[in-house]
Amino acid sequence: MNDPNAMPMMTPEGLVGHTLADRYKVIKVLGEGGMGSVYLGEHVTLRKRVAIKVLHQELCRDQTQVDRFLQEARAASMIDQENVVEITDFGSTPNGSVFFVMEFLNGEDLSDTVKNCGPMPWSRVAPIMMQIIEALRCAHEAGIVHRDMKPENCFRIKRGSNQDFIKVLDFGIAKVTSEEGDGGGKNLCLLYTSDAADDS
Repeated sequence: MNDPNAMPMMTPEGLVGHTLADRYKVIKVLGEGGMGSVYLGEHVTLRKRVAIKVLHQELCRDQTQVDRFLQEARAASMIDQENVVEITDFGSTPNGSVFFVMEFLNGEDLSDTVKNCGPMPWSRVAPIMMQIIEALRCAHEAGIVHRDMKPENCFRIKRGSNQDFIKVLDFGIAKVTSEEGDGGGKNLCLLYTSDAADDS
């Protein structure tokens, strides 16, 4: 029997044109994943473009899924480092789901870079890897273990004269090991190695 109080399901395209939290106009769908859809949005006052990630509506009735979704925003926002995607806001949608707002990135992930460019020289790979390592180092110092590092979660953009500026994304399954990040970098590295071994 259908619940008469349940809100009607809304497709990802159904949010296009809506304004969320009276601040963010949804312009178009950028992509979809297992937990949510990502939209191009614009702050209605500042006219600044942003990316908006919205939890799939069918998952929003499960508090565990909601908590996991919001932990992605919380984990990333705890890391103050230029190579980690910046989370700026969160709220709820007209269909009863939740969303968070992050900086809009114009570029491609590293898996697409490899497909488009083929094997790259070490002189180019090394600076890319050092940016990823620095992002993870700062995450570990903040008590965050990413646990899903892969080329698809490393986004390449142009910043200034740097064509290979990297942003680490998707902290959806990150482990928050310490409220204030006081667990120590060495212990966090051991945790990261242990988790990787468990997942293999």
